Amino acid sequence: RTDDNAKSAYLGECRVRSPVVDVDGIDAGDFDLACGRNRQDCIEGVGGELDGEDDAVGQEEHAAESVCVVGDGQELDNLKSMAKKEKLENVVFHGRKPSEEMPKYYGLADAMLVTLVPDPLISLTLPAKVQSYMAAGKPIIASADGEIPDVIKESKCGFCAAANDENELVKAVKEFIASQDRQQLGENGRKYYSQNFAVDIVMNKLENILKKNCR
Repeated sequence: RTDDNAKSAYLGECRVRSPVVDVDGIDAGDFDLACGRNRQDCIEGVGGELDGEDDAVGQEEHAAESVCVVGDGQELDNLKSMAKKEKLENVVFHGRKPSEEMPKYYGLADAMLVTLVPDPLISLTLPAKVQSYMAAGKPIIASADGEIPDVIKESKCGFCAAANDENELVKAVKEFIASQDRQQLGENGRKYYSQNFAVDIVMNKLENILKKNCR
């Protein structure tokens, strides 16, 4: 865990004002097949730490037809144990998959889930998975603070709860399921990605920043 003094220096003295974007060579073209819709509602969480989902898993049972978890993380075993204990047959764990198979799983999902722990430093980041979900044209349901809710709100691509707030997360899932604009949410996200996060755009911005500050 990051030292509190380091956080203070990063947040205060460095005066960070823009999100730290994780560029991972994402190409929207990789997700051209990820545009299908299930007849049943499927909320899909992919990889990462799977933080903050534990308490919401049981409640999501009553909101979504299925919750699919693709990948692993430090909370995976806890989630599996909870799903077994609560007899949640609609929570499916697919395990870790190679990156080339991910567009297939994206295509099977109606929405994508992203969660982060409440932390002032982490809240400055925008994980690559968020950009991937946007590139795939999938609505996003999130439980996070900082840049993620700001981007979701600005792009109008989904619903966001506060970090580690399981009740708000369940509410966000229900809002998504009740939404009549799911396709539009996905299209909004893909458009926002193309205008802000495409690799050439981000690299040009980075190059300009370096030129400006390294003279």
